[in-house]
Amino acid sequence: MEAISKPIVTPSTNDNNNITYNTMYEKYHIPPLNKIEELYQITRSKTEETMRTNNEQSVIQLSLILSIVQQIKYKLVSRNIPNQQQQQQQQQQQQQQQQQQQQQQQQQNIITFENSGEEDEGLIIYIQFQRKVILQDSGPIIKDMLRINQQLLESYSDGVNSLNDIKFKVKSIDNCLMALKKVLSSVVQKVSDSIRVGNDQWRWNDIILFEKYKTKLVEWNSNNLTLPLHNQSAKYLDQIYSIILEKLKDSNLLKKLTDANISIEDLINNFKYSQCEIELIQPLLGIDELLNQISSISEISERYISYIQTHCNTSTNKKIPELNDMKSKIQEIMTNYSSFETQYFQLSFSFSIYNDDLRRFIVNQMNHNNNNNNNKNVHQSQQHQHQHQQQQLQQQQQQQQQQQQLQQQQLIFEQENNTSSMVDNIFFVFRKVAGRAISSSNSPTTCAVINLTLANFDMIYMPYFENLLEYNYSDDFDKKRDIFLIILNNLTLTKEYIYKVKDQLKETTFLKFKDENDRKAITMCIEGNGDGFSTVTKSIDNILKDNIKKIVDVNSPSLTRLIWPFRNTNYEIGDEEFENYEINDPFVMDFLSELMALLQPYKRKFIAENFDQLIHLVSTFIAKTIEDFIMQKRFNQLGGIQLSKDIRKIIDFLCNITTQQNIRHKFTRLSQVVHLLTFDKVNDILEYWNQPDYKWNLNVLEIKLVLGRRSDFNVHNLNLK
Repeated sequence: MEAISKPIVTPSTNDNNNITYNTMYEKYHIPPLNKIEELYQITRSKTEETMRTNNEQSVIQLSLILSIVQQIKYKLVSRNIPNQQQQQQQQQQQQQQQQQQQQQQQQQNIITFENSGEEDEGLIIYIQFQRKVILQDSGPIIKDMLRINQQLLESYSDGVNSLNDIKFKVKSIDNCLMALKKVLSSVVQKVSDSIRVGNDQWRWNDIILFEKYKTKLVEWNSNNLTLPLHNQSAKYLDQIYSIILEKLKDSNLLKKLTDANISIEDLINNFKYSQCEIELIQPLLGIDELLNQISSISEISERYISYIQTHCNTSTNKKIPELNDMKSKIQEIMTNYSSFETQYFQLSFSFSIYNDDLRRFIVNQMNHNNNNNNNKNVHQSQQHQHQHQQQQLQQQQQQQQQQQQLQQQQLIFEQENNTSSMVDNIFFVFRKVAGRAISSSNSPTTCAVINLTLANFDMIYMPYFENLLEYNYSDDFDKKRDIFLIILNNLTLTKEYIYKVKDQLKETTFLKFKDENDRKAITMCIEGNGDGFSTVTKSIDNILKDNIKKIVDVNSPSLTRLIWPFRNTNYEIGDEEFENYEINDPFVMDFLSELMALLQPYKRKFIAENFDQLIHLVSTFIAKTIEDFIMQKRFNQLGGIQLSKDIRKIIDFLCNITTQQNIRHKFTRLSQVVHLLTFDKVNDILEYWNQPDYKWNLNVLEIKLVLGRRSDFNVHNLNLK
């Protein structure tokens, strides 16, 4: 060991400055060169012989011995030993360096066997053995996969278009998935075993050689072990991926899904049901299982690629061409997956709307109304025919029974539901589809699926709700009111689910993806930045705002009627009337009681957020109407104080029936009007007018007009600047 630990020097042409191998042999008592060569050849021969016996432990030991003997042979044969004078000079130089750079000396004496230009034959034989094992493991797996696929093909060959049958594809791709798992597991296991063996068997390199002699032999690194083993499996992996692609490249199945989506969307838009069409379409939902398999294929493939890159000490695919080919095949698979996933989501999305309990009730109501119209027409055309009178009587009885059943169904539905089943079902599917895309560990696919699935909300969901709202607002609103409110509740619930799903998807993304660029890309798709979720929530907000305003519009005559007694209430009162108003309130108590009765159906049916928004609009209407009425009445100071008490009661009432939002700001302008009517004298306005912390919502002219409603004020000389 001392001999191989001496520094290697460049051979010199001066024979006096060099010592021959025989001199080194005599000095260090090392074996003759021919003995080392003989040991090397024997070890090599024995290693190759053992490899044919498939004795893994013996192959490991002999491959390691061969690698060690080869490296020692190289070190001794290629070494030139300097003479004694040169050794003394080197020792003196080393002593000086130790005094100046003690910390660097140890590193300078480490010698590794690198850049020799010779291949490590022990490592080569060991890798050949492991490649042989992979071949033995993977070959039968591929044969079984092909055999099972052929059996599946034969078993489904009797049906029409059997190659496009979803059940066949599911079973065939599941067979490929099992084969892929086995091949990848075999390669990963062999790579792991090889790296572990290398680490364990070369441990003495540090413990003995380095610590005692400050030298090292070249160890088996993970890069040299990983790539050859992956390369051995590359052709099998390519074969599996090619079969999967063959099954997915099916334009006929994609067309069936597209046609199915068009058919069910037509049923939804026209408020129709067709059991025959649904029975033909529903089996296509079986593609869900196929999509689960493709997602799993992508996930285990991405994990395998990451594993290989990690143990090759590289993140650049250009250094691993086989991985580039593999990733290209996976991406092609996932491109087809995205198309099928998008069509599947649209179909499931439409089914959730089609089977919605609220939709079914509305369609029954429409059909009932149409039957009534038809019966009226028939009655008018046949009223002169006596023979049809009995038939008409039976039809009228049936119509009455249907009307009673419909009313009973409506009562039960309205009592039991504030929302319908559609929203829960849609977001269940959306979570599944988006989660499946994230589970694939493929960021481009995840972004594509999220963007494409969100488009369904704009194309189908929002127009459907707008049609429902239009139908239920068109006429006889009181009878359809609760249905109208449930539709708006569905929209608000949709918005709440969107916020929850966004957070869930971002959390899942950060758990699944470790690369920061992947995380950013997917997060941008989720956040939307003007598209996707953001577009949907903005559309919902606009629809809610417009339709809750319609509720206020349809109730505005009733609200005006409730406020109308205010016009007849006297606010030019003395002390006795003021005290009497405390006991016998002339306006506000009756107003609040009737207002509560008017709002009660909305409070019962609306979810909290929608009811709060309604109260905001109602508050605006009340404040504006009362202000208009004030400008038509006369007041004195006690009347102004009484009005102030009334307005405070109205504000407190409206604040108490809301849940989370304060509506006091809706009465800011009215409160300022009332405050002006409580002044002692007209010039009191000057104390407030110039205060910097008091913001007026009234201009100078409006203030003068309000103060002019005081019968005891003269505002002609009032000067506000």
